[in-house]
Amino acid sequence: MSNLNDFWSQNASSFITSVAALVAASGLHEILRLIFQTSPKLVYWQVEADSITFGSQAIYVKTIYIKNTGRKEARGIRVIHNWRRNSFGVAVDAVSYVDDQTQDGKAILKLDPIHKGETCVITYVHNTPPSGEGPLIKSIRTDDQKADLVGSPTVSRYPAWVLWVYKVLAFVGTWFVLYVIFWALFHIL
Repeated sequence: MSNLNDFWSQNASSFITSVAALVAASGLHEILRLIFQTSPKLVYWQVEADSITFGSQAIYVKTIYIKNTGRKEARGIRVIHNWRRNSFGVAVDAVSYVDDQTQDGKAILKLDPIHKGETCVITYVHNTPPSGEGPLIKSIRTDDQKADLVGSPTVSRYPAWVLWVYKVLAFVGTWFVLYVIFWALFHIL
């Protein structure tokens, strides 16, 4: 038992230092991965218009916007639907697409490519939704990732370099304020 205590007392600080270094390195890796993201990142949002009534028939219009906010073009995008293709009409703007279907007959639109910063607009026209089928869109994804549904368009009023300068200044300013506070605490107290 004393050998174990001797071993632990001699190696505890190096073990703790190694674990701390591992945690710091993995955290830094994640932060750098987010900052210097080199993959496409798809987001989408939906706009539903009011229905138009012709006699007893209601016509619904729905628009989906898919934007690539990543740093690389997105390829192999699939818009997977809960409905069969014959239950809606579709118009795709800005990219080429191919109609396909799942094994159970649900519609898939295959889009290719969406370049970085580009937005693809898909407009749907349909009558009364099929009963029990759920919402029109099941998911939007590539082979690597699923697109994120956002509440509103991701439009920035400022160029990316202005936002980066603002972030750097905020980071430096925060550390300066903390430095002044700690300096005052240690020198006054």
